[in-house]
Amino acid sequence: MIRLTTSTRARRSMRATAMLSVALAGVLALGACSSATPANQNGSSNSPSPKAVNEQARALLPADVTQRGTLRMTGDFQYRPFDYMEGNERRGFDFELGNMVAESLGLKPQWETTSSFGAIIPSIQNSRFDAALASINVTPARLQAISFVTYLRTHDVLVVAKGNPGHLDASDLCGAHLSVETGSSQVQLLAAYSDDCVQHGKKAITRDEYGTADAMYLSVQSGRSSGISVASPVAPLMVAQSKGALEEAGDVTVFDTGKLMRSANLGVAIAKGDGALGKAVAAAIKALQSDGSFDALLKKFNLTPDAKVPAEFVTN
Repeated sequence: MIRLTTSTRARRSMRATAMLSVALAGVLALGACSSATPANQNGSSNSPSPKAVNEQARALLPADVTQRGTLRMTGDFQYRPFDYMEGNERRGFDFELGNMVAESLGLKPQWETTSSFGAIIPSIQNSRFDAALASINVTPARLQAISFVTYLRTHDVLVVAKGNPGHLDASDLCGAHLSVETGSSQVQLLAAYSDDCVQHGKKAITRDEYGTADAMYLSVQSGRSSGISVASPVAPLMVAQSKGALEEAGDVTVFDTGKLMRSANLGVAIAKGDGALGKAVAAAIKALQSDGSFDALLKKFNLTPDAKVPAEFVTN
C-alpha cells in the first residue's frame, strides 16, 4: 500500500476495513456448523456467568424480547479465538461473551451457526437473529446496513507459509498473491489497496476468494497463495496450531507511512432500528467490563486487556 492522495483517502474511508475469518485445518467442521440446533447450544457452563441479572440493563430490552425469554445469536464459528468449533461444541471469546450478555439480561442464550461469514449481516437485517458476535469490524459501510455495540479493538497481521516463500512484505503488499474470504470487508480493502499500487506504478494485488475460512488457510499452506491478513489476536494462535506450517510476517502497514493498514473496533451486530436492544446489550457489556467479568474472559482466551474498548451503541 502507498501514501494515499486525498481523493483516495476519501474513497477508502467509505469502504469496509479488513476482516478475515481464518480457521485451522482439522479444527473446522462445517457439517457440525450448519446445524440449527447443535450440541452445547446455550454453553452457559463454559462461561464465567454474571453474579446476577442486571436489572437496569434488562429494563432497556424491547418488550418482545423480554416476553420471548431468549436472545437469538449467531456467528460463523470459524475464527479462533473469537468463535470456533471443538468437535460438536461451540467455543470462543465471542461465544462466551454472548452467553454472559444474555444471562445478565435474564435471557436464555440461543445460538445458531450461519453457513458463512457473508451470511451474518443479512441474517441480522432480516431479523432472523437478535445479535451476531463473530469478530465483526465496525465500518462506515456496515453502519449503513446494521448497528453495533463496540467491545474490542484489533489491527491486521500478515501470516505466511513457513519461511515466507512468497517473499511478502507486510509494509508493502503490492504484487502479493493473497487469499480473501468471499463476503468479508477485506475484499473491498484489498481492491482499493491494489488500485493504489497500480496508480503508483507498482504491481496489483492478486486476490483469490474462498467461500470458507479453512479453504483460505489451506490455500496458503499448499502454496496456491502467499499469505493472509488476519486480526492481531488470531495470528499467534494460527501460527501455534499450524505445527510449523505458518509464521507471522509483521503488522500490515501502509507502505511509505508506517501506519497500520487497519485499526478497527469489533462490535456486536444489531439490526438497524433495534435501538432498545442495542442499548440493553451495551449496558450489559459495560457492566461486565466494570465488574471484572470481561477482563477474566480476555485472560481466558489470551487477549490483552488493552484491546478492550468501552461498550457503546453505535448507529447511523
